[in-house]
Amino acid sequence: MSVPPAGFESQFPEILKESNGALISFVHSWPSTFNIGDYLSSPRHYFDFECNSLNVYSINKILILGGGAFNDLGNNIASLINSDIKIAWGIGKSIPFSERSSQVTGSISTSFSFFSSRDRALVAANSTLVPCVSVMGDIVDIPPGTALGIFVNQNPAASGNALMDVFSSMDADTVIGTNALSETEFRVRFARTGRIVTNSYHVAYWGLLSGRQVALIGYSSKFSSLFDLFQISDNINQYERGDGNGLAAAIARALTGRSFSCLPSPDEVKMEFRKMNISYAKKLVSSGIFRKINILEDNKKQKRIREIEIWSKYFLKRD
Repeated sequence: MSVPPAGFESQFPEILKESNGALISFVHSWPSTFNIGDYLSSPRHYFDFECNSLNVYSINKILILGGGAFNDLGNNIASLINSDIKIAWGIGKSIPFSERSSQVTGSISTSFSFFSSRDRALVAANSTLVPCVSVMGDIVDIPPGTALGIFVNQNPAASGNALMDVFSSMDADTVIGTNALSETEFRVRFARTGRIVTNSYHVAYWGLLSGRQVALIGYSSKFSSLFDLFQISDNINQYERGDGNGLAAAIARALTGRSFSCLPSPDEVKMEFRKMNISYAKKLVSSGIFRKINILEDNKKQKRIREIEIWSKYFLKRD
């Protein structure tokens, strides 16, 4: 699923919601190649935000950025969007392994009234650890199947230009897919798997939280930060971002080695991560920014709304 390349407004569009006379602007990445992880990382899918009356608080517009990886911690986007209050929700960094340095930590942005990160290394005294909000969805409730799955980042900048060569070498009973699948199709394939090899942060995140074994193929700090988030041993098959041959070799190493990781108590971790997101929402309410924030049930209606929105953005046509 792709759209023609475009500028900032297309890749980071504002999704606006009106509430009691104020506007809430939700911003997350909409890359030219659809990325289900980026799309499902916005809190707008899982929470219903209600603003206070303008007669009570003079807040006309609130920006909520996240989730996703922003190496400048969202400073650039925050500076380009006019709003009274700016909130970062569970954002991280993605520094190439070859460039790893103090950049991985860095100082917390002062552009935001409230800042939360999915990376433990980015959490400071004035910020909060908030794992990716997609844990609030029910993809992580899909029980493991029995098949081996290979899920690759569709973006050539991450995986190179030879995905067909990578997939054609897999056994016929291996479930294959990319993070550019529609949510419906991804769920179908994900449900069949018990073990997953992937270079997608979010596929690995969902795999571990749902009790699957995951072999992670990685090219940047965001993959190390994922293991650090779960507080399990860093076990990454590394390759250079965009190197298709390197990706294929890393997948082969993962399949022949002891690269699979799993959580001893995935349900407990899942519930804790959900509580952390709910706690952050409550913090925003207690601060007076919002009148209330309710949890949205991830039901058929919500999935249908997302499906239509993706069709509209990526020019998909109904079958």
